Amino acid sequence: MIKIFVKKDQIYSNPIEYILSVFSRNKALAVCYVDDKAQSQIIVDHTDSNSIKINLEFFDKLINKQLYNFQNYFDEKPYIKFQDGSIDCLSTAFYLINSFQEYREDKASDDSYDKFGRFKYSKSLQSKFYCMDDNIVQKCFNIFCSEYPVLEAAINNDLPSRVMLTHDIDKMHDSFNQDGMWALR
Repeated sequence: MIKIFVKKDQIYSNPIEYILSVFSRNKALAVCYVDDKAQSQIIVDHTDSNSIKINLEFFDKLINKQLYNFQNYFDEKPYIKFQDGSIDCLSTAFYLINSFQEYREDKASDDSYDKFGRFKYSKSLQSKFYCMDDNIVQKCFNIFCSEYPVLEAAINNDLPSRVMLTHDIDKMHDSFNQDGMWALR
């Protein structure tokens, strides 16, 4: 069991706990949250020098300022980075899993949406970085494991994905007509 301390009442507290719970399920790791740093193996506290790195700027922009457009966070690759240029695995995974790039305040005046109100692929980070076939979240989880010795044993414990999110349900239901007609012929 991995013991994790997360500083309470911070802008990052709930998002980090959430993404660490997704991470722990993905890696088949038992984790528990502790209230005492001295009992923890992983510390999440921006005021502690022993803490994992936390991207305060990212959480401020995303949560306080509600800046959702991926271009606020992703420059040359489909990964959010810390100021030192290293990959911020937890923020990247959190952003992607929650599909924040699809959030907008005013869809009517934004050309990121089609006539049905669906987010256009052409406006996505997957289109910009040509990474639609890459499991970026899994890569982030693996990188995160490699950065912390307490997690290294779980680096290859990837839980296979069983879900694919899509807004193209019209294509899914249309396959019955196309394939069904072919089968009847």
